[in-house]
Amino acid sequence: MTRSSFYKLVFLAALAIFGGSYVLRRLLMGLPDIQALEDYQPALSTRVYDVHGDEVADFSIEKRSVLPLSKIPVDLQNAVIAEEDDQFFQHWGISPRGILRSLLRDVIARRRVQGASTITQQLARQIFLKPEKTISRKIREQLLAIEIERNFSKPEILQYYLNQVYFGEGAYGVQAAARVYFGKSVQELSLADCALLAGLIRAPRGNNPFTHPDRAKKRRTIVLQRMLDEGMLSQKERDYADAQPIPAVKPIGQDTQAPYFVEHVRRKLEQRYGTSTVWRGGLKIYTTLDLPLQKAAEEAMEKGLSEFDAKALAE
Repeated sequence: MTRSSFYKLVFLAALAIFGGSYVLRRLLMGLPDIQALEDYQPALSTRVYDVHGDEVADFSIEKRSVLPLSKIPVDLQNAVIAEEDDQFFQHWGISPRGILRSLLRDVIARRRVQGASTITQQLARQIFLKPEKTISRKIREQLLAIEIERNFSKPEILQYYLNQVYFGEGAYGVQAAARVYFGKSVQELSLADCALLAGLIRAPRGNNPFTHPDRAKKRRTIVLQRMLDEGMLSQKERDYADAQPIPAVKPIGQDTQAPYFVEHVRRKLEQRYGTSTVWRGGLKIYTTLDLPLQKAAEEAMEKGLSEFDAKALAE
């Protein structure tokens, strides 16, 4: 190698280092404060209860409830990890193994078939970044994920994620998803339920059991198999869960119950606390309404009106 060639290589190397450092500095300067995650307050649902403590309706911009990790079933935690990030407890925010595996599958399929974002990257994207598909955004996402991992424990990250992630049908977080798809609390979910919810994260619309039951069942089977491969359940548990039916229709919505009473409550609340607090504040409103008696009264009224209409037509 001649001296001039050597100097050229040194110059190019220095230029590359300087350019890379400049770009990295620009990206780091634009990153949001990670500590804001501790103070992050998503829009929560305000729930209205009757005199027996049963839920009558909810007011919400997004269907959402926030739960501590201890109240989220281990089966659901495992299902999400198996489906979205099986190296969650091993990586430091980004997963080189996951990136290589994703690239290999994309090359084999000759198209993009699998993303490589870790749970931490997804959390960074959902809370801090705009949904744009650019190289700079992807790099910022990875840098944010590393910073999140440095400042928060794995259980904290998983808790934030499970309360933030979108499941379709307007449901954000596992508690809202449990109510929307199964009409029950997240603590009541079966293994089959947990696997179905985990399968919704990547494609909420495409794997929706109400509109695409075959896809939903196929994805649930894949999640259960991944849980089995990761040693999260036994073959017997996997087979039993896979044999369970998936929800075919939406549970009866509670927001249609006692509509005139609920509307009266909404107006009073907004006058007293303001619209933002009612629709985003996660209030719990306990009322004097007796829902069983209300339903009986509505049924009696409907029956009476039907009989009146029948008599009017007969005349």
